[in-house]
Amino acid sequence: MKKLATIAVVVLLCGCAAETVSLKVTVPAKTKIVGVRGVAVGGFKAENMDAWQANAEGAGWNKHRLPGSELRAISDGVKNDLLGKLAETPFYSVVDLEGQDKIYDMDGLAGLVGKPTFKPGVVDALIFGRCWVGYLEADGEKREKVTLEDWDYRGKAPRIMTSREEMVTSDYKTASAVLVVQYTAVRFRPRLEILFVTTTVQSLRQDEGGGIVESTTRGGVLGILNAFGGSGKQEGKTETKGTKPSGGTVPLALEAFSYLSHEAANAFVEQISPTTTEIQVEIADGDKTSGNLIRAGAYVEASRRLRMITQGGKEGTKKYSKPEDKAPDLYNLGLAFEAQGPAFYEDAVLAYRKAVEADTEKELFASGLGRIARLLEGTNLIEMQKGARNE
Repeated sequence: MKKLATIAVVVLLCGCAAETVSLKVTVPAKTKIVGVRGVAVGGFKAENMDAWQANAEGAGWNKHRLPGSELRAISDGVKNDLLGKLAETPFYSVVDLEGQDKIYDMDGLAGLVGKPTFKPGVVDALIFGRCWVGYLEADGEKREKVTLEDWDYRGKAPRIMTSREEMVTSDYKTASAVLVVQYTAVRFRPRLEILFVTTTVQSLRQDEGGGIVESTTRGGVLGILNAFGGSGKQEGKTETKGTKPSGGTVPLALEAFSYLSHEAANAFVEQISPTTTEIQVEIADGDKTSGNLIRAGAYVEASRRLRMITQGGKEGTKKYSKPEDKAPDLYNLGLAFEAQGPAFYEDAVLAYRKAVEADTEKELFASGLGRIARLLEGTNLIEMQKGARNE
């Protein structure tokens, strides 16, 4: 009986869970950039990092200073990955600019702009920068203490007989790589100015027979010390993505940096471009037919029906005994408009506002109004970004 009662409670709780619908929305870029459409990509100067700390837990660390040929290959990869990622976005067009390949810093840009023959044409902004690389390998023996226990299971309850610690030695091989990329964006018109300078830190560690553990640090470069087991102060925000399956072998340096440069380009372009994401939005407990239409993705039909119901048209047969009873249908009307995209956001604002006015106590209705206000603001920012360049 007790078990059946527990099951009944679980079913009841599950039945009370709020039902949601999935909506796709486009959010503006994290970095506000207005009037920039044509983008050229300059060079990225690669350098070895000289300062780090590491503890190989008994193994011997081998510090690698990558030769110039590999540094050039890495810098070319950083540039090509950025070009490829920019070309995928509908918000920027990638264009050529004479002499752009030689620009790695502001001095190089000043030399280009100072030439009488300099003509940016349709290029609104130039992106260039620097990158720093670090690569470590450990190949030796790892020593660690292991606790060994002997248990007696013959009695009513198992009990430990002896416990001892032993030093275990095992082969140990690992590789760590870090790529720091500093992106500088400079606008050409209406005047020459730095739009922003941003840094991303991409790192990975792979053990022999294990997996890749990767992390991203934004806003600071001192966190690279921790990527190699050091104790340096870490700045910025670090996001660990977890462990990725691997083939069980330590990667070559160029393989590691090829992967990291791709991740760096993804992180950077996501920062400067609007992105489409999926959100879960709760459906109010209103008109059942309209709710089913929203769940089925028939947003136009749902909005038509809900408008008739709430405004008393030919289908307005639903009677509301008090004003707050209309609020769920008004909220779902706003949801149906919101789901139809930016062209209907203004209609959604009006519907959500009426729902809040009808029932000021319900947090759900206020959250709908707040959400659509943010989406409408974001849409305006996106339109500004897509607008004509500043002359």
